[in-house]
Amino acid sequence: MKLQLKRLLALIIDLVVTGGLVSIFYFCANVFYLDSATTTQAELMLICAVITIGMLTVALPASKGYTVGECIAGIRVENIDGTARTIPQIFMRECVLRFAFGPLLLVLSIVYWLVFGMLLHGDPDIRPIHDEFLHTRTVPAR
Repeated sequence: MKLQLKRLLALIIDLVVTGGLVSIFYFCANVFYLDSATTTQAELMLICAVITIGMLTVALPASKGYTVGECIAGIRVENIDGTARTIPQIFMRECVLRFAFGPLLLVLSIVYWLVFGMLLHGDPDIRPIHDEFLHTRTVPAR
């Protein structure tokens, strides 16, 4: 399977897993907020949602080197020089760029891929904007 398809598969899996778990916590928090006696439980559910995001998007890639989606797709992200990513790089890529700016970044990446990858260079395997910004690359898992 081409690397771009594996990247897309990993993105979809990560969004479904993380988004699904966070949605469960958020739903439970809303149910607990219905009764003023269970407000503390609602706040704990929201804290659990934040911890889940941190564990799946920062702690797992920092310790294992890949997210759940990257593991299933058989890819991993590394620095251009082949070294492991730093915690700030992982946080910026997985939390800020993927979840905070996900839809905008996806559109910009498609335009960047079409204009620079296909039209100007004729290379469909050009690195996306966020990889250029963070000096990382996606490679098949070893």
